[in-house]
Amino acid sequence: TYNENSMQIMQEALDYPGHVRSKLKFSYPIEYDCSCSIYATTYYLGQSIEASLLTTGFFQRQMPYMKDLTIEENEYLRLQIIDKFRTDKSASVLFKDMLDFFVAKVKAVKNDARIIYLDDGAVKELKRAFQIINEEIRKTSGDNLKILMAFSQTFIDICVKIGGIHAAIEGREFVSSTDITTSIVLAREMGNTVVNKLGAYEHMT
Repeated sequence: TYNENSMQIMQEALDYPGHVRSKLKFSYPIEYDCSCSIYATTYYLGQSIEASLLTTGFFQRQMPYMKDLTIEENEYLRLQIIDKFRTDKSASVLFKDMLDFFVAKVKAVKNDARIIYLDDGAVKELKRAFQIINEEIRKTSGDNLKILMAFSQTFIDICVKIGGIHAAIEGREFVSSTDITTSIVLAREMGNTVVNKLGAYEHMT
């Protein structure tokens, strides 16, 4: 039941793009529009999740990242939330200015359809990164091995997608080795979340 509840809470992050219609086991279908790309929540998933959930494709279709806040980080976050309750005019103007600046940045990125490819350097760097991860996989066994093997393709996909975003922002139609190197940092954070947070297994070095 716990795992079913967790899946239900996170399912929305996977239902993209467009219109979702799922009948499930009930008489009436669940139907809604969804365009979610980033799904953030403070819902705590517990110490570990059944290995079956980590190897059946749910988490492989997203980039999970979990962070435990320190006391100092929690204090800072709560104080920021308190400050957010300010309703004076100057705070509203400042927020609007910040929002307008962000929106302008997003609109400045070309959104016409393009094909972005990896150049030879990017392919070489991606293979190098995978070999590093593969060596970590070889050190494991049992459920750890199954979970990390299931996520090995996700690691590659995440590196390529983030590398592609870097290239698109810079107006290039190819992903460079530098783009892949940068993406590895985030992909490894995903790996650490899978091993240490979702599965509570040993640390990926």
